[in-house]
Amino acid sequence: MLEKTSTFQKAIEAVESLDPEAQAILVDIIQKRLKQQRRDHLLKEIA
Repeated sequence: MLEKTSTFQKAIEAVESLDPEAQAILVDIIQKRLKQQRRDHLLKEIA
């Protein structure tokens, strides 16, 4: 778990180093990917 926390912390630090516009773009991309993952999961359950 410690290694995952370290990786997560590194990701947070990398995002914080981006300018606010790039952070907003990244958030948008992540939200869209999460929605797609949920859709894919639901489709697998239905099929």
